[in-house]
Amino acid sequence: MFSRVNTDVLPEKVMLKNIVDAGYQIVDRIDWDVAQLRETNESNNRLIEANVADLIQRFPDKAEMFQHYLAQQLEECRRLESEHVCTLLLSETPDR
Repeated sequence: MFSRVNTDVLPEKVMLKNIVDAGYQIVDRIDWDVAQLRETNESNNRLIEANVADLIQRFPDKAEMFQHYLAQQLEECRRLESEHVCTLLLSETPDR
C-alpha cells in the first residue's frame, strides 16, 4: 500500500526505493481497482453495520464501543479508497 497524500504511510517513490535498496527488483505489480475496492468495502460495511445494530440491541451497555468500532471501520475504508494505492508487488532478488 502506498500513500497518495501525506499520511502515516510511505509515498510510492519512497517505498519502491526502499525495495530496490534492499536488493530486490519488482517483477510485476497489480494495483487494486478503486471502484471494486469501494464496492467490496460497501458490502462488508453493510454486514458490519447489521452486526453492530444486533450487538447494540443485545448489549446496550456496550453501544458506544460498538459504534466506535463501526466508525473506525468506515474511516479506514474511506482512507483506503481515497488516500492510498492498494497494490500487490511481486519481487525477486536479481541473482535468481
